[in-house]
Amino acid sequence: MRKSFLERCQEKPDTLMAARVDKPNQILHTASKSCSLSGISLLNTRLPSGHPEGFIEAFADIYRNFALTLKCRIEGVKPKVEYLDFPGVNEGVSGMAFIETVIENHKSGEKWTPLKK
Repeated sequence: MRKSFLERCQEKPDTLMAARVDKPNQILHTASKSCSLSGISLLNTRLPSGHPEGFIEAFADIYRNFALTLKCRIEGVKPKVEYLDFPGVNEGVSGMAFIETVIENHKSGEKWTPLKK
């Protein structure tokens, strides 16, 4: 038996409902310090509750966290764990391999081309 589940409402993408067997349902909103959102979640929330975030804000968070990590390293300070959620070199190489495979697939006319690693 499940003890809890999470449900996101498509009409309210800034809202998450946590349903638990042993506790009342809890509705979590982005940018709300009154509920138990993690520090990482609060750090990566830019807009007030009621305003859905998307593509542009996601990239802004990645760039900001990279800049904060770079600043820490320049100052000789260990960066906070919350800052370290940006992609690195390995993710970049994987992304390029994916793009090359898509191009190869398109040129070959095959239905499926295995991804090179």
